[in-house]
Amino acid sequence: MKVPLVKINREKFLRKELIKYFPEDIVNLSIEKNPAFAGVERERVNKIATHIINFESNKVTAISAAAGIPGGAAMAATIPADLTQYFSFNKRSFAGALVF
Repeated sequence: MKVPLVKINREKFLRKELIKYFPEDIVNLSIEKNPAFAGVERERVNKIATHIINFESNKVTAISAAAGIPGGAAMAATIPADLTQYFSFNKRSFAGALVF
């Protein structure tokens, strides 16, 4: 999926998410190679990915709800922005889920 101006920095993403659960040496090896090579179990990666996806989905839902509050004619103007932010947030989530 390509969304203009939305790019995921793999190193920053992995460091931010994995440092919460693993020591720095495992995080560094996960970035250099991949989480499986660093000894991170698939089930653990799936749990972390699910947590990230749920968090980002909740954030997108809240933004979408806020964008829809004006209603009427204003709603037509918010649809392109709403779709862009939806795919932007979900691209980040799904990219993180597929790093294994």
